[in-house]
Amino acid sequence: MEKLKKFLKALFIFLFFNSLYAENRIALSSSILELNIGNQIYILPDEKKEYDIQNIITKKSDFQKSTRERPNFGYTDTSYWIYIPLSNTENHINKFLLNYSYPLMDYIDYYLVREGKIIQEVHTGDMTPFSNRIIEHRNFLFPIELEAYENIDIFMKFKTSGSIEIPLYIISYKRFIEGDEIMALFDDSVKMKESLKEVNQKISRLGIEKIDIGIGLNYGKLVLGTVGSQLRLDTTVVGDTVNTASRIQQLTRKFDVPILLTEEVIKNIKNKDKFYLRRLQSIKVKGKDEPVKLYECFNTDEDRLKEKKLLLLPRYEEAVQLYTEKKYLEAYSLFRELYQENPEDKVLQIWMEYLETYVPS
Repeated sequence: MEKLKKFLKALFIFLFFNSLYAENRIALSSSILELNIGNQIYILPDEKKEYDIQNIITKKSDFQKSTRERPNFGYTDTSYWIYIPLSNTENHINKFLLNYSYPLMDYIDYYLVREGKIIQEVHTGDMTPFSNRIIEHRNFLFPIELEAYENIDIFMKFKTSGSIEIPLYIISYKRFIEGDEIMALFDDSVKMKESLKEVNQKISRLGIEKIDIGIGLNYGKLVLGTVGSQLRLDTTVVGDTVNTASRIQQLTRKFDVPILLTEEVIKNIKNKDKFYLRRLQSIKVKGKDEPVKLYECFNTDEDRLKEKKLLLLPRYEEAVQLYTEKKYLEAYSLFRELYQENPEDKVLQIWMEYLETYVPS
């Protein structure tokens, strides 16, 4: 009887601590766009560098929960292991990215563990080839996919000759794609879009949805310099030229086109014959008194759509000329014909909607 009591007591303690672990898991759902998990992870210093992934999996109880949103251990020779217990709280698959946003970490070992088995192993860091990164980005990004109500464990080992900081975030693909913008000078946008096709081919093998970008190009004078304080300095560009480029980049979503250019860019293109260009409407953008004349570059469209646009380009230019001459009804009729032949071309639809304000109902 006494042995039975001891057994039941031990079983109760085991179930209690298992329950406690479950409650301390980081709960993930589709409503999460970005989550700082710095104070929800577990940390284990490895001063003697004696642990590997096989024995670290058995030492969960030795980890201590972090109390800071951005753990920082200063300059140290000690390696640090991080344990991240995750739980999908919904009855469908959820996909996220684990974002480690300290680009100076020399070495990072990443292990994704399901039911005690290592499913994925990645060795990366600032001292390793850039191609070692699953996603080629300035931060270290690790895709995470959780089945319905699934629990997974992630273990990471950090080692560096400098300072150890651990800023960790769970972000949705939507936040990652919509939140990343680049300001570039002297850039070849067509090559950027072509390179993105290669990137999408790589990440599609990982089950990640494709990434798309819109590029806005403007030409003019600007101010380039270093701004900030002693605590943080950054090189940036400012000025009306920069602001306009940013505004038209945002319009790529409206027109559903990959690259938008201003008339100033068109005037300064040397090899214009290399590019497939179409005139769009003039748009009033914030910060500008006069409307900005816009052009589309469709070199990087899918082949089928590109061929259709090229085939209809002479008639498209005729319709734009009719609009310029204020022959709105004739322009509207021609754009409608073009749209009937190529309904995938959203630009034609936008032209029609724009001209409807000038055409009697």
